[in-house]
Amino acid sequence: MTTTRARRLLFLTLCLVVAPIPTAATARGSDTTAEVTRVAVVLFPGVELLDAAGPAEVFARTRDEQGTPLFDVSWVGSARTPVESIGGLGLVPRKDVAENPTADVLVIPGGAVEAAMDDPRLMKWIADQARAARLVLSVCNGASILGRLQLLDGLDVATHHDNVALLKFIAPAAQCRMDAKFVDTGRIVTAAGISAGIDGALHAVWRLKGRDAARRVATYIEYDPFVGFRDDAEALLAPDPRGVVSLRGRVHPAKPWTIVRLVETIRSDGIEAALARYPSLLEEATGDDRLMMEEHGLAMSGSWLLRYGRDPAVAIDLMRFTVAAYPEFVQGYVNLARALLANGDRASAEAHCRRALAMAPEDSDAQKLLIECTAEQTGKPD
Repeated sequence: MTTTRARRLLFLTLCLVVAPIPTAATARGSDTTAEVTRVAVVLFPGVELLDAAGPAEVFARTRDEQGTPLFDVSWVGSARTPVESIGGLGLVPRKDVAENPTADVLVIPGGAVEAAMDDPRLMKWIADQARAARLVLSVCNGASILGRLQLLDGLDVATHHDNVALLKFIAPAAQCRMDAKFVDTGRIVTAAGISAGIDGALHAVWRLKGRDAARRVATYIEYDPFVGFRDDAEALLAPDPRGVVSLRGRVHPAKPWTIVRLVETIRSDGIEAALARYPSLLEEATGDDRLMMEEHGLAMSGSWLLRYGRDPAVAIDLMRFTVAAYPEFVQGYVNLARALLANGDRASAEAHCRRALAMAPEDSDAQKLLIECTAEQTGKPD
């Protein structure tokens, strides 16, 4: 045997001897090397500041023992123009989706998520990256974006307590966990409200770079609640029989939106029963909840459900209730007509358009919609 060959065999033998034994963490994608992992944080108008900045700070501050950064964080938007976050601080994306940047870790914050869901280019990029990334972390009602993309179906998820009821309409096959600050189902980690994104990001660091790296960054940012400081951390985060990992200890109950209770009554007992219950529900509601239960709020809710909900029949039922409760509300008939037309019921849509125009002949929305309703199925409006 030549000296060169002997050295190669010795090197291979040593590699086998010192190779780490796979653990549950490494089996789920832990990165035992010091290579830099790419993180993309999604930005959109109305993004919740801490949803984005909390995880970004965690990843950006993570170092190895020699102080070398372990993550490269980029901010990605639909364009490289500044977006205003909730609270008024402007954030500037450093990359835009036209460049098709790729990421190992995708962070989807919450906030005014409708701005993201209404942006086809951004949603397509998120969908592509979410399916290719090693790990996806949603924060707060950022889970709604994943739900809109049908990526939460059949999963346990965490989201902000105000968003639990709404997420049921967007992702009815997902199971919201009110006992967890974050839920890890494998590639997708969903964190609860706002500050829980820090917990979710530290968990991601633990998974990808190890517990020591997570503890170092938690110590640096002085985040004392980090589960990695606890002696029972491994047991606390042990996967259940389905392989789902979650951090428990959350105490915030889901917000009991009255509008959601109304929709549930409409769906289960019918419009007549809902009309009978409506005065008492309206009396119970306060603040924003009350506004959503009045005529214009009902119209907005119906339109929101039609645009973002999974089942258009839910939105149409609420719109039918709205015109039954407020028979002189012109916008209610226009909204219902638009929903029925989108759902293929041209005759009913036309009838509701004519009802709206009987009350408000100059209503331009009703006029335009009537033209669409009465146009030939394959023809074009004049």
